[in-house]
Amino acid sequence: MILTLVLPLLGIFGAMCAVALNKKVKDHSDLTGVFFLLSALCVLGIIVFFKTELWLVILAFFGIVNMFMHSANNVVTSMLPLSVGKEFNAGLVAGVLNGTCYVGSTLSQYGIAAIATSTDWITVMRVLMCLSFALALFSAGIKLLNNIKR
Repeated sequence: MILTLVLPLLGIFGAMCAVALNKKVKDHSDLTGVFFLLSALCVLGIIVFFKTELWLVILAFFGIVNMFMHSANNVVTSMLPLSVGKEFNAGLVAGVLNGTCYVGSTLSQYGIAAIATSTDWITVMRVLMCLSFALALFSAGIKLLNNIKR
């Protein structure tokens, strides 16, 4: 019950974190890449401490992952549409991205449940960590291609 109350509060800090980091990292792809990298590192922390008795550390890592994922979501669904408002309809872009996030969230719930049912939760954590690292690498690849293009 405490988690259902505390995790949304950490989401508020995620939005604040996204705004603060956006002042330093202007490119939205780079910014989401940073959040995915930080999330992957925290999930790695969960994996490392999973078999220990340090549940407060694990819960803290879960909370931080939640905060970073809220940060990435904030960048994609709020900051990005507002930044392209001069070239595109910001409301349409926000709606399409937000809808896509909901579809992805629904599909990931089914995927996570399937993995957890067929294996165990540590495998779920490994998959999430690998996906987060892959998205951070994808973001770095976009940065590299943009630098080459310039």
